[in-house]
Amino acid sequence: MAHAAAIFLGAFLLFQIQPLIGKYILPWFGGTPAVWSTCMLFFQLLLLAGYAYSHGLATRVRPRLQGLVHLCFLALSVGLLIWLSVQWATPITPGAEWMPADCDAPVLDILCILAVGVGFPYFMVSTTGPLVQAWFANSYPGRSPYRLYTLSNIGSLFALVSYPFLFEPALSLRRQARAWSLAYLAFAAIMGWLAVMVWRADDRRTVSTPIPDQQPETGDRPTFGSVAMWVALPTSASIMLLATTNQICQEVAVIPFLWVLPLTIYLLSFIITFAGDRWYSRTFWAIALAVSTIGACVTLFDSLSVSVPIQVAVFSVTLLAGCMVCHGETVRLKPHPRHLTAFYLAISVGGACGGAFVTLAAPALFKGYWEYHLSLWLTWALFLVVLLRIKADWRTGTGLRALRAVMAGAVGLLGAVLVYETHQHYGDAVASSRNFYGVLRVREVSGINSEEKAYKLNHGAIIHGLQYHKDPWKRWSTTYYCEDSGVGLVMKHFRSTRPEGKGLEVGVVGLGAGTMAAYGEENDRFTFYEINPDVVRYAHGDEALFTYLGDTTAELSMVLGDARVSMTREAAGETVPSYDVLVLDAFSSDSIPVHLLTVEAVELYLQLLKHDGVLAIHISNRHLDLKPVVWALARHLDLAATVCKGEGDKERGCYRTTWMLLSRTDLTSFPVFEGKLTDDGNDSPEVLWTDDYSNIFSVLD
Repeated sequence: MAHAAAIFLGAFLLFQIQPLIGKYILPWFGGTPAVWSTCMLFFQLLLLAGYAYSHGLATRVRPRLQGLVHLCFLALSVGLLIWLSVQWATPITPGAEWMPADCDAPVLDILCILAVGVGFPYFMVSTTGPLVQAWFANSYPGRSPYRLYTLSNIGSLFALVSYPFLFEPALSLRRQARAWSLAYLAFAAIMGWLAVMVWRADDRRTVSTPIPDQQPETGDRPTFGSVAMWVALPTSASIMLLATTNQICQEVAVIPFLWVLPLTIYLLSFIITFAGDRWYSRTFWAIALAVSTIGACVTLFDSLSVSVPIQVAVFSVTLLAGCMVCHGETVRLKPHPRHLTAFYLAISVGGACGGAFVTLAAPALFKGYWEYHLSLWLTWALFLVVLLRIKADWRTGTGLRALRAVMAGAVGLLGAVLVYETHQHYGDAVASSRNFYGVLRVREVSGINSEEKAYKLNHGAIIHGLQYHKDPWKRWSTTYYCEDSGVGLVMKHFRSTRPEGKGLEVGVVGLGAGTMAAYGEENDRFTFYEINPDVVRYAHGDEALFTYLGDTTAELSMVLGDARVSMTREAAGETVPSYDVLVLDAFSSDSIPVHLLTVEAVELYLQLLKHDGVLAIHISNRHLDLKPVVWALARHLDLAATVCKGEGDKERGCYRTTWMLLSRTDLTSFPVFEGKLTDDGNDSPEVLWTDDYSNIFSVLD
């Protein structure tokens, strides 16, 4: 009973902390999906360290000493947790002093913050699975310990599913962190009891009795080929997990639910495959993988015409089939329990290799999210290797050889199709780049007529700006910033109310192509806040493809880094900005990062706005209705608020937009806004977000 309780609670804590701490640090790095990928890399590396510790302890140390060593580490982790509870608001959430000063090395910053905040307790929890199973096998030599691994994955699955539906909506981040810390103390008590039992046990007891569901020869030392497959198959599954997460998070919001969904599927495949050999049918899952791969390829080729829910469904089914094949074939190679810790160590090595590839190598090697393509191809290639390893007699040899030939041809064809898709998607790009903050692509498109051309900047599937090549069109404000848009009307309002010759102070969160600079005039000062250095490179400087910043007569200032972090420092400095207009248009895929729409964020903006200044928030969105959030902020902070919808003009390159305008003064009485403003959504239920609490499900459209 104690073994099962330790396994289940340890697994629950292991995966409950991941979305919790990921959501906590997300605002510090601009709300980009790469934050989650980096968190996953950290957790996979620490899991590998935990499995290596367990393997070394179980195979190199006498049983009685194992208990003593582990008991000491548990006591040390509890002491550290208690000490940190005095230093920070909660024992696992680092204070504001750990907020990065710049964005030069975000991956390293995230790894350091996680190591300080949750490193030691997470390491101790990560040792639980293989170590407790080894202790169980030593105590009960006639019973299979592999079923405890299924229980472990059930605990992990419960943690992931319960987080977005139970814990996130009900508890603030601070309460979640405190609850996790208390649960860790209970876990440490259970593990401490088991460690004491091992310490007191007979050293002579060893694993020697064959397990009923193992073949006799599985007690032999695993071959090099088997160990290589223990690593390679989980590596492919890990790459597919993170690649799928990146793929779907680029189309919707960067929220824990969409982090949790792929990871839940990934764990589900572990649960099914480790539950017993009968649950994995090679034929069934091979067919499922083939059908889903075709669906994924079609979706990749025509993503713009496929709805996001269908895309999420297709990629999720493909992930399930791919992970079932990888993990199912891994389980078929599982060794005798005397090699149990080595088996789990190899699986964790594969997971860490996949995480390192997606987080560290792929951004340097690829200009797009091509690791998804690679994961599809690699899964099929490894499945082909599995078929090649099968030994067949004379009765099945001919059919197996034919199947291998067909499979080899299919793997080659799939590789060609996926390479062609990447060329179709990026082949017409004038420039493209990928970094921690996403994938950017500049394409040349037709403008107001077939002869006039323009550059269009895309971040994933979202357009960040468009500019024509020639005068007078190149000076037009386009996309979301046209003259009839909310921000266009605000600029017109201030021009009409300011004395001639007096410039405007304008702050813009989110540079894009620099289109807002088209409104700049002499004596104006525009400050742009941008976290992505590649965006700055395309819009500013001698090599810029977009010339809005270069053409304006306004004075320009560029602040690189997350806007919240930068503005906090400015507000605490000697010279505090005083903006007439503060424009909030910091899209991360198709959603404004949540941390820019909290009470604390708007309070910060108000410190930088003049008394009659206007906060213009761009809330156009295909999937989230953000009006209730902004209305709630306005009511909470006693601000005047209104909605402005622009109809757009395709010939000018203007899109339909929805802006919300917040101010300490009423804007509806000014002539420039007459007939343009509404109170749409003002009667919606209260949805107030804070830095400590936000629930994305409340605004799903």
